[in-house]
Amino acid sequence: MYTKILRVTDISHVLFKTNPPITLINAKGMVPTTRWTDGQLVPYIYVTSPKDGYVDFDFVALPPRGHAERVETEITAHWEGVLPDWAQGIRIHASEGPVEYDLSSGGTIVDRDIKIAGGEIPWPLNMFA
Repeated sequence: MYTKILRVTDISHVLFKTNPPITLINAKGMVPTTRWTDGQLVPYIYVTSPKDGYVDFDFVALPPRGHAERVETEITAHWEGVLPDWAQGIRIHASEGPVEYDLSSGGTIVDRDIKIAGGEIPWPLNMFA
């Protein structure tokens, strides 16, 4: 069962100037033992947009089965998709609390002519990161 990681240590993003614009979010964090796998950023689903303009994600991963060394270990996760128009930042939640990242504070902008067939890019975006 997926479990929130211990803490978020780094967040970055890449904005692909496609139509619609696609955002790749990269996150790093720490887990309490070795052998955690499959880090994922799981977006919250909103009925109405939040007043602060931040899109929330849970940073989760699969904890180890069986023996694991009790040493904090780094884990990564990525999410790619179209952020809502109201998005000003992202907030990634972990067990020790959330970390906020302002989308206007940096990031990489990729201004490429990427053709989208049928609304889907036929390769993973993280190959450009």
